[in-house]
Amino acid sequence: MGLKSRKEMGAVKRFLACRALVALTALVALGSFACTPSDAPPGESFEEITERTGINYTQFKGYDCFDPVICGPDFMAGGVAAGDYDGDGNTDLLVTRLNDYPILYRNRGDGTFEDRSKEAGLLDGPALARSNGAAWADLDNKGCPDLIITALHDKRNYLFANDCHGKLTEVGVQRGFAHPREEESVYGFGIAVGDYDRDGFLDILTGEWRYDAIYPGAPSNARLLRNLGKANPGHFEDRTEQAGITISTTGGWLAGHFAFSPVFTDLDRDGYQDIYIGADFNRGQLLWNNGDGTFTDATHEAKVDSDENGMGVAIADYDGDGRPDIFVSSIYQTGSACGDRILDREFCALWGESGNRLYRNEGGRVFSDWTDRAGVRDGAWGWGSMPLDYQNRGVVDIAQTAGQFWPYQGMGADRFHGDTTRLWRNDGKAKFKDVAAEAGVAPTRKGKGLATLDLDKDGFEDIVVAENSGRLRIFRNLAAEPGNRWLAVKPIGSRSNHDGIGAVVTVTAGKGDAAQYREVLGGSQFLGQSEKGLHFGLGKSNAPVAEVAIEWPTSGCRQVLNDVALNTTIEPKESDCLALAG
Repeated sequence: MGLKSRKEMGAVKRFLACRALVALTALVALGSFACTPSDAPPGESFEEITERTGINYTQFKGYDCFDPVICGPDFMAGGVAAGDYDGDGNTDLLVTRLNDYPILYRNRGDGTFEDRSKEAGLLDGPALARSNGAAWADLDNKGCPDLIITALHDKRNYLFANDCHGKLTEVGVQRGFAHPREEESVYGFGIAVGDYDRDGFLDILTGEWRYDAIYPGAPSNARLLRNLGKANPGHFEDRTEQAGITISTTGGWLAGHFAFSPVFTDLDRDGYQDIYIGADFNRGQLLWNNGDGTFTDATHEAKVDSDENGMGVAIADYDGDGRPDIFVSSIYQTGSACGDRILDREFCALWGESGNRLYRNEGGRVFSDWTDRAGVRDGAWGWGSMPLDYQNRGVVDIAQTAGQFWPYQGMGADRFHGDTTRLWRNDGKAKFKDVAAEAGVAPTRKGKGLATLDLDKDGFEDIVVAENSGRLRIFRNLAAEPGNRWLAVKPIGSRSNHDGIGAVVTVTAGKGDAAQYREVLGGSQFLGQSEKGLHFGLGKSNAPVAEVAIEWPTSGCRQVLNDVALNTTIEPKESDCLALAG
């Protein structure tokens, strides 16, 4: 049998398996996401479907700027945020662009998208032509997500309030979120969203990457913005200094603020969300939440201070011990760029060469470096990173974008132009192997933001990558292990924030099985926000899920669901938990 025939037979097998799975789970596939034979080679887990979706844009077109200090961040930009802005049950995509407005692609529900930026209101109000980071979050607990956008070379960041009917209105200044600067000194990157004071309303921490030499004396725009809560929902006050947060800076001509990826997450499991910041130039930080509105920097004491150029951050329980671990993408290379000169300044080893980090949570507020044991050091020039279980095996894998292009001579980064996306498959014991090439997600270039979501609602996570000065790349999961079961959990808060951010969910597939631990996180980490909720792979289990336990962040109520159906999405409500608790 020739190669073409084997390929066609593989496609037919996948088609029949998909049809069987759909019949089993009573799900209806839509439009171009339907169970049609795939033309992807046998063995691949993903196929690129970008052209079929109707998404076609350029993140930005190059321009003449000969100072890498001023314009360098432009070549690290490119965001994507997944969220259902119009409440129709389909996940939409917001992509950021430089030198043009961001685009809101509405999911039609048939496998295609349409540009609804104008109709949604993104073109109204102030001109927004240099967007970078983006995140959806229900900031006033109305039941629909608002939109947060950070900007590059701008005077401020932006906040769009959602009227819950698909209309967005820019309200950043009015709501105390945006504080306009006199100069275009805002160089915004990642966005953290969480409820650090447990008042039931979502707070924000913005990231920024900027040399002080660009605008000497300009204040940092990496700020902690506290939601005023019941007094004025969705309005904010700056509490950065009062909370004891000092974003670590460098010295000399490299002086600046380099916080790429802030994250709110409860790393010590005390019920309060801490802060981890992935940052450039050895400036990553871990700040413990003191429970009184303040934080304490314990980066060194916690032993999470060895990464040299932290970009993307992916928080998850990679070894299955019930404690969240920290993956940080960085730069790995052999050899040195020393000896090159830029702008008459010595340009020697401005970036580290030691690669990614995987910090294992040992408990007791201490981590250990498992990078080499896990096999995840070489991610080339890494950027956006996300945890996922792409085969629904019940373990957490890692997807990470990579690649860097500079239009400047002597930067020493030419070797990174062709870097591709990594997909590290977990063996179940926190040892990983990069399978991106055989899985079909490798062929990206200059990837920056990365998000995971289930676009076709088949229970398998898909991957979206935003390329710098390129386009969006959408990789559909082919469900290479169609017999593996799954469960999606989307908590809805009442006393806690509506999005359920900060809720801890543990899923036990069967009696005697190890529980899977997840925390609902918010924001975009490094320029990529995944779909709302949590995804659990359940392997070959045939019985209903024995137990789903939800710990709600504000009320502290613990909700337990038993005998939950397989291959379904559930929306546990905090109000039900409170009602049972009396």
